[in-house]
Amino acid sequence: MPVRVLKARRKFLAVLSLLALQAGLAAGSIRAGAESGSPSRPPLVAQTLSPAAVQAATPAPAPVPQASAPAPPAAPLVPADRLYLQPILEQAAHEYGLPSDVVLAQAWAESSWRVDAVSRVGATGILQLMPATVDFVSTRLLHLDHELDVRDPAANARMSARYMRHLLDRTDGDLRQALIAYNQGLRAVRRDGPKPAAESYADHVLELRSVFSAGV
Repeated sequence: MPVRVLKARRKFLAVLSLLALQAGLAAGSIRAGAESGSPSRPPLVAQTLSPAAVQAATPAPAPVPQASAPAPPAAPLVPADRLYLQPILEQAAHEYGLPSDVVLAQAWAESSWRVDAVSRVGATGILQLMPATVDFVSTRLLHLDHELDVRDPAANARMSARYMRHLLDRTDGDLRQALIAYNQGLRAVRRDGPKPAAESYADHVLELRSVFSAGV
């Protein structure tokens, strides 16, 4: 082989070796960069939540404690130590089909809700029953073989409500006339007509209804 051709071939092989070496170094640096670099952070993927999922993930608001409202008193004018009589009076009214506010108002007009009240003519208890009325109601209306204790507020309220039921039945359901007869006596009203004091009593009880109706 001529010397010139041999030299050209050697130069060509040297160039090829140089190119191969450069290519190998470049590939190595690329791999090294990929392996030694910080791990890439996974891309953030936007998630679309359904309304039900959003509602489930949202914490429910804490319930607001509700303060229990106290039961309203029968009327502001009744002293606190006498309010225990309210359910007793209401029970008697319910038993004989009377408006509760009427019985509550009547008890206030009679005794200011005092179970130990005694009038100068002998009317006794919270609804001021006369001895003759106690006997009439106990034996004739309630058909008992004994008189109820007029000083017991439950018995007093029961006798009074039963007596008012009797008077309403005798006055065609006229509440004012029944109240007049409660105060004056049914026979006296029929014989003499209503007296001014009895009419004033009946009107006073009816006026008090609006005061006591707010608590029943």
